[in-house]
Amino acid sequence: MNERMRHRGEPPGAWRRLAATTRVCLFWFAVGVLFFAAGLYMRLFLWLPRVLSGGRVGRYQVRGWNSLLRFWGTALFVLLRVVAGVRCTLEGSVPAGRYLIVANHQSTVDIVLLFHVLRPLNLKFVAKKPLARLVPNVSPTVRMAGFGIVDLGHPVANLKNLLLFARSLEIWEGSPVLYPEGIRTLDGSLSAFQPAGLRVLAKESGLPILPVIVDGLWHVRTIREFPRGLPGTRARIRILPPIPNAEAVADLDGLAGRLEERMRDELGRMRREAGSRAIL
Repeated sequence: MNERMRHRGEPPGAWRRLAATTRVCLFWFAVGVLFFAAGLYMRLFLWLPRVLSGGRVGRYQVRGWNSLLRFWGTALFVLLRVVAGVRCTLEGSVPAGRYLIVANHQSTVDIVLLFHVLRPLNLKFVAKKPLARLVPNVSPTVRMAGFGIVDLGHPVANLKNLLLFARSLEIWEGSPVLYPEGIRTLDGSLSAFQPAGLRVLAKESGLPILPVIVDGLWHVRTIREFPRGLPGTRARIRILPPIPNAEAVADLDGLAGRLEERMRDELGRMRREAGSRAIL
């Protein structure tokens, strides 16, 4: 193979880039097919009954949306693994019950990984407002499946929205997921935690806090970096011991700082360690 490429004047790297781009294209094609089928199911069996019932969230809606989200998470994870060659190492176990999950955010991909790894917890993300209006299939899900919605330009309204979100979680049997960092960094290190949302969710939800650390995805921060960086990516997820709610709310003002320090230290420890466990 190398002799033929040298004879033709084509560098081996060009073929690797072509293969990686092809895998990413196949991945997005499969995602499109999956989203079309899931979107059809969503509109016929979840959205339409919700409209006909006047927007009421009943047992059928809760089970239907939670099942669809678990399916989406697992199906996308399988596509990442089989088509794009992504591998994920899970360290720690998923505890039973409901939690306020606090995680670092390196890439769009880590949303899919959390949906799959933590699927028994019925994840409900805190999403930015544009995701609730501009993305086919995703936006109706954000609006109708029990997610929290925040608008970065309206901090007062955000606190009210988070309060309503926290009080709705029991109905949805959901575990909220919060990314408290202000921005994503270029090297995957943690940026400073924003305390306001964390304080509201910890106090109003009454849930214990489950810190989760993701690493290995910082080089595919955005979709435009997928063709070169996604194929063959190796990610790690470490689940830390839960923090009881009483301990968390005892000092709400210092909660974000304590969590940031703990997760920053653990991320540094992960990067110093060699080897991996429990590859999914």
